[in-house]
Amino acid sequence: MAPLRAVADSARRTAQDLFVTGEPHPDDVLRSALRALPASAKVLA
Repeated sequence: MAPLRAVADSARRTAQDLFVTGEPHPDDVLRSALRALPASAKVLA
C-alpha cells in the first residue's frame, strides 16, 4: 500500500495529456481512486 499512497499523495502528474479539455485529467481520476481505496477495504479476520 505504501507505493500506492505515495502516488496518491503526489502533487505531480505522471503524464501530460494535451487533448484532455473540460474534464478531469486521467491522472487526477486515478489519484482520487487510490485515495479512496484504503477507506473502502474490509478486514477479513
